[in-house]
Amino acid sequence: MKEWLKSGEQKKHYWTDKRRNTLTGVNKLFITAAIVFTVFIPVIYFYNTFLHPHTLVLKKLSHDVTIRSKRLTLLLAPGDYLKEGYEFKTGERSTCTIQYTQKSTVAMDEKTEMNIAEFSKSRILFGLDNGEIHIKENKNKGAIIHVNTPIASLYTMGTDYFVKHQVNEMVTIVKVVEGLVHIETIPRKHEIMVKAGEEVIIRKDKVPLIKEVRPDIEEEWYILPIYTQSPVKSAIIDFDKDIIVAGTEQSLIAGTEQSLVCFTRDKIIWEYIPEKVNFLSKPIIYNNHVYIPTLRNLLCFNLSTGIKESSIEMRDTIRSGHHLILYKHDLYIIFASGIYVFDQKTDTINTEPLIPVIDATLPVFHTDIIFITSYITNEIRACDLSGKTIWSFELNDKSNCSPVVADTIILTGTKQGTLYRITIEGVIEKTIQLRESIISIIYGNSRVFFIMAGGGKLYEINLHTFEIEKVYYHVNTAIVYDNNVVMGMTDGRIKIIGLQIKKEFEIMLPYSEASAFIGYDKSVYVGLQNGCILKIGKEK
Repeated sequence: MKEWLKSGEQKKHYWTDKRRNTLTGVNKLFITAAIVFTVFIPVIYFYNTFLHPHTLVLKKLSHDVTIRSKRLTLLLAPGDYLKEGYEFKTGERSTCTIQYTQKSTVAMDEKTEMNIAEFSKSRILFGLDNGEIHIKENKNKGAIIHVNTPIASLYTMGTDYFVKHQVNEMVTIVKVVEGLVHIETIPRKHEIMVKAGEEVIIRKDKVPLIKEVRPDIEEEWYILPIYTQSPVKSAIIDFDKDIIVAGTEQSLIAGTEQSLVCFTRDKIIWEYIPEKVNFLSKPIIYNNHVYIPTLRNLLCFNLSTGIKESSIEMRDTIRSGHHLILYKHDLYIIFASGIYVFDQKTDTINTEPLIPVIDATLPVFHTDIIFITSYITNEIRACDLSGKTIWSFELNDKSNCSPVVADTIILTGTKQGTLYRITIEGVIEKTIQLRESIISIIYGNSRVFFIMAGGGKLYEINLHTFEIEKVYYHVNTAIVYDNNVVMGMTDGRIKIIGLQIKKEFEIMLPYSEASAFIGYDKSVYVGLQNGCILKIGKEK
């Protein structure tokens, strides 16, 4: 007899079966996870740690880098593993960075030849044949990085240092930023310990020379007031310098909107205060005279005495800013209608512009080529000294800043924040987009340059990779001098950062904000917004 169940009993059995199936699925999930954690992960760890030691990877790679193995050229990209026996060669303006673990890196500079001589669980040995590398090695449980050059063997742990070998002179230079480096010379077996802030020069068959690298530390810098009693309280426009006053004693010229001052390291030579006239641009020293423009005239002063000798009527308006420039034996004046040449023999300005560029920025001269952009048009132009255009093309926007020549490339920027890297021949190699308008470009060294942008930002950018390395905020003016970046901050501070040894510190100005800098005699002179002049430096 068939037994019929009630509807309630059927429902009860249905939910019991569903709960049983759900529990079965959960059990399967736990079992799978247990197998993965107890079997597969240990196997993968064992394989990567003991059987597959390729934790040395290519981190960054710019153009013109050759990688070879057993005489075969390899095509590698960032993220690829590297092996023992690989040989690297960087060309001009190219770099390569190798990474071991997440924190240790070996960065090759341009024109460098290096190889991976050994790669094991205990050590990584790089052979540096020529060029320079920068090693940042953090303490880890993996292999210790060693470096061999033809005349030196180095090893260390948890250290930041540079190694340079010049094959033509057979010299190895080691400069330590942090930590200690142990060095054995080849073949004489001198043992050296080089600490942070020291540099050692090793030559074949000679005793190594250790010297202290000047660290940029706060105690070595001081502030010396030079010009603090100005009768006018106007911001310093800019400086110029020459060697003329009192025999071999050097002098500086500082200009504000309402005065002109000539001074040496410790005293004022002369001062000129015009009546009802404002200066518009930086002063410039030309053939023992000081020239500075007003709205209608170009004034000329005797450099030694400060006596005004002439007033030359302007034939056109001049933009406020840096619009006098001296190249070789010629003085150029940048008017709204173009670039003109000043004729000192006749004390006149040529009637026709050398280069008719509307509202040009301050031109840059390099190997008798003039590079120039415009505040009004989107054009960048290269001309010879006769004014003939060599090449030109349009940028994506108007330019606020002058071009800069860095090594063999041209750097320029636009109001939209586009930064261009251009060859001398006028070919765009790379661009990078910043968020702010580019105000000025400052060349640092063969590795970095700096971009002064809107909103008080200063970008530190790698010259080879064209990548932003660091951003500084609240900056109103900056200069690179004597391997230091000197920044005037909007709150009255001066920040100084070493380019070779990355030491950073600040000085609080006692008067007002910095408006202009000039590097001079191993010191930096600071022009303040209230017309005062200070000197910061290491030598009194």
